[in-house]
Amino acid sequence: MKMFLIVLMTVALMAGLVNAEKPIWHKGDPILTRGALDCTGAITLANGVAVSGDNSTGSDVVDQYTPYGYGHAFGPEVVYAIELPAGCHEVIGEISNMTADLDIYLLQSCDETDSYIYGDTSFTALISGGDSGTTLYVVVDGYDEGDVSTFDLVVSWAPGSNPPCEAA
Repeated sequence: MKMFLIVLMTVALMAGLVNAEKPIWHKGDPILTRGALDCTGAITLANGVAVSGDNSTGSDVVDQYTPYGYGHAFGPEVVYAIELPAGCHEVIGEISNMTADLDIYLLQSCDETDSYIYGDTSFTALISGGDSGTTLYVVVDGYDEGDVSTFDLVVSWAPGSNPPCEAA
Protein backbone atom coordinates (compact mmCIF):
# COMPACT_ATOMS: atom_id res chain seq x y z
CA MET A 1 0.00 0.00 0.00
CA LYS A 2 2.85 2.39 0.87
CA MET A 3 4.53 1.72 -2.48
CA PHE A 4 1.25 2.43 -4.29
CA LEU A 5 0.92 5.80 -2.51
CA ILE A 6 4.52 6.73 -3.27
CA VAL A 7 4.06 5.88 -6.95
CA LEU A 8 0.72 7.73 -7.05
CA MET A 9 2.26 10.84 -5.45
CA THR A 10 5.25 10.70 -7.81
CA VAL A 11 2.95 10.51 -10.84
CA ALA A 12 0.83 13.38 -9.48
CA LEU A 13 3.93 15.53 -8.93
CA MET A 14 5.25 14.77 -12.42
CA ALA A 15 1.88 15.58 -13.96
CA GLY A 16 1.74 18.88 -12.10
CA LEU A 17 -1.38 17.87 -10.18
CA VAL A 18 0.28 18.48 -6.81
CA ASN A 19 2.47 21.42 -5.85
CA ALA A 20 5.34 20.05 -3.77
CA GLU A 21 6.44 23.57 -2.82
CA LYS A 22 3.20 24.58 -1.08
CA PRO A 23 0.78 21.71 -0.43
CA ILE A 24 -2.85 22.69 -0.08
CA TRP A 25 -4.89 21.67 2.93
CA HIS A 26 -8.64 21.44 2.50
CA LYS A 27 -11.26 21.70 5.20
CA GLY A 28 -12.05 18.16 6.30
CA ASP A 29 -8.50 16.85 5.66
CA PRO A 30 -6.87 15.23 8.70
CA ILE A 31 -4.96 17.59 10.97
CA LEU A 32 -1.23 16.92 10.87
CA THR A 33 -0.10 18.13 14.27
CA ARG A 34 2.68 16.64 16.36
CA GLY A 35 1.34 18.07 19.62
CA ALA A 36 -0.93 20.65 21.17
CA LEU A 37 -0.20 24.36 21.11
CA ASP A 38 1.34 25.42 24.42
CA CYS A 39 0.30 28.90 25.56
CA THR A 40 1.71 28.74 29.09
CA GLY A 41 4.61 31.00 28.10
CA ALA A 42 2.55 33.31 25.89
CA ILE A 43 3.89 36.86 25.90
CA THR A 44 1.11 39.39 26.60
CA LEU A 45 1.06 42.21 24.05
CA ALA A 46 0.07 45.79 24.82
CA ASN A 47 -2.27 47.54 22.39
CA GLY A 48 -0.30 49.04 19.50
CA VAL A 49 3.14 48.42 21.04
CA ALA A 50 5.66 46.73 18.71
CA VAL A 51 7.76 43.85 20.03
CA SER A 52 10.69 42.00 18.49
CA GLY A 53 10.57 38.23 18.36
CA ASP A 54 12.41 35.20 17.05
CA ASN A 55 10.58 32.00 16.13
CA SER A 56 13.79 29.94 16.21
CA THR A 57 13.36 29.81 20.00
CA GLY A 58 9.72 28.69 19.78
CA SER A 59 8.18 25.25 20.00
CA ASP A 60 7.58 23.27 16.81
CA VAL A 61 4.49 21.16 17.38
CA VAL A 62 1.71 22.71 15.27
CA ASP A 63 1.62 22.07 11.53
CA GLN A 64 -1.94 23.15 10.73
CA TYR A 65 -4.36 25.76 12.00
CA THR A 66 -8.03 25.02 11.39
CA PRO A 67 -11.01 25.26 10.83
CA TYR A 68 -10.30 27.78 8.09
CA GLY A 69 -7.85 25.68 6.08
CA TYR A 70 -4.56 27.30 7.06
CA GLY A 71 -2.78 24.05 6.65
CA HIS A 72 0.92 24.67 6.26
CA ALA A 73 2.97 25.79 9.24
CA PHE A 74 5.90 23.42 9.60
CA GLY A 75 8.35 25.83 11.26
CA PRO A 76 8.63 26.76 14.93
CA GLU A 77 5.86 28.87 16.44
CA VAL A 78 5.88 31.66 19.03
CA VAL A 79 2.69 32.43 20.99
CA TYR A 80 1.49 35.84 22.17
CA ALA A 81 -1.68 36.79 24.05
CA ILE A 82 -3.88 39.87 23.87
CA GLU A 83 -6.47 40.84 26.45
CA LEU A 84 -9.33 42.17 24.34
CA PRO A 85 -11.66 44.43 26.35
CA ALA A 86 -15.43 44.00 26.42
CA GLY A 87 -17.31 45.11 23.32
CA CYS A 88 -16.69 45.03 19.61
CA HIS A 89 -13.15 45.72 18.34
CA GLU A 90 -11.26 45.84 15.08
CA VAL A 91 -8.08 43.83 15.69
CA ILE A 92 -5.10 44.37 13.39
CA GLY A 93 -1.91 42.29 13.51
CA GLU A 94 1.24 42.66 11.44
CA ILE A 95 4.67 41.04 11.27
CA SER A 96 7.59 42.67 9.46
CA ASN A 97 11.37 42.72 9.11
CA MET A 98 11.74 38.95 8.77
CA THR A 99 14.16 37.08 6.53
CA ALA A 100 12.12 33.86 6.22
CA ASP A 101 8.54 32.96 5.30
CA LEU A 102 6.63 33.50 8.55
CA ASP A 103 2.84 33.64 8.88
CA ILE A 104 0.59 35.18 11.54
CA TYR A 105 -2.51 33.56 13.05
CA LEU A 106 -5.21 34.86 15.39
CA LEU A 107 -6.77 32.18 17.60
CA GLN A 108 -9.97 32.40 19.63
CA SER A 109 -8.43 30.16 22.30
CA CYS A 110 -5.17 28.32 22.96
CA ASP A 111 -6.09 25.66 20.44
CA GLU A 112 -4.78 25.38 16.88
CA THR A 113 -8.18 24.03 15.80
CA ASP A 114 -9.81 27.30 16.93
CA SER A 115 -8.15 29.75 14.53
CA TYR A 116 -10.02 32.91 13.69
CA ILE A 117 -7.98 34.42 10.86
CA TYR A 118 -4.59 34.09 9.17
CA GLY A 119 -2.28 36.26 7.12
CA ASP A 120 1.03 35.98 5.33
CA THR A 121 2.17 39.16 7.08
CA SER A 122 -0.99 40.73 8.51
CA PHE A 123 -4.64 40.29 9.44
CA THR A 124 -7.64 42.48 10.23
CA ALA A 125 -10.68 41.12 12.06
CA LEU A 126 -13.80 42.49 13.75
CA ILE A 127 -14.13 40.59 17.03
CA SER A 128 -16.36 40.80 20.07
CA GLY A 129 -14.71 40.79 23.47
CA GLY A 130 -18.08 39.82 24.94
CA ASP A 131 -19.45 41.46 28.05
CA SER A 132 -16.31 41.10 30.17
CA GLY A 133 -13.42 40.84 27.71
CA THR A 134 -11.54 37.81 26.40
CA THR A 135 -8.04 36.48 25.79
CA LEU A 136 -7.04 35.88 22.17
CA TYR A 137 -3.80 34.31 20.98
CA VAL A 138 -1.53 35.52 18.18
CA VAL A 139 0.88 32.95 16.77
CA VAL A 140 3.85 33.62 14.49
CA ASP A 141 4.78 30.37 12.74
CA GLY A 142 7.31 29.40 10.07
CA TYR A 143 5.77 28.23 6.81
CA ASP A 144 8.32 25.45 6.23
CA GLU A 145 10.62 23.53 8.58
CA GLY A 146 13.62 25.79 7.94
CA ASP A 147 11.68 29.06 8.13
CA VAL A 148 13.11 30.77 11.21
CA SER A 149 13.76 34.46 11.61
CA THR A 150 13.68 37.43 13.89
CA PHE A 151 10.66 39.66 13.29
CA ASP A 152 8.76 42.67 14.55
CA LEU A 153 5.15 42.24 15.62
CA VAL A 154 2.47 44.78 16.44
CA VAL A 155 -1.16 44.05 17.30
CA SER A 156 -3.63 46.83 17.90
CA TRP A 157 -7.33 47.03 18.59
CA ALA A 158 -9.88 49.82 18.63
CA PRO A 159 -13.66 49.97 19.06
CA GLY A 160 -15.40 48.66 15.99
CA SER A 161 -18.91 48.81 14.60
CA ASN A 162 -21.34 46.86 16.81
CA PRO A 163 -23.79 45.40 14.25
CA PRO A 164 -21.21 43.08 12.59
CA CYS A 165 -19.96 41.86 15.99
CA GLU A 166 -23.50 41.13 17.16
CA ALA A 167 -24.06 38.98 14.09
CA ALA A 168 -20.80 37.07 14.62
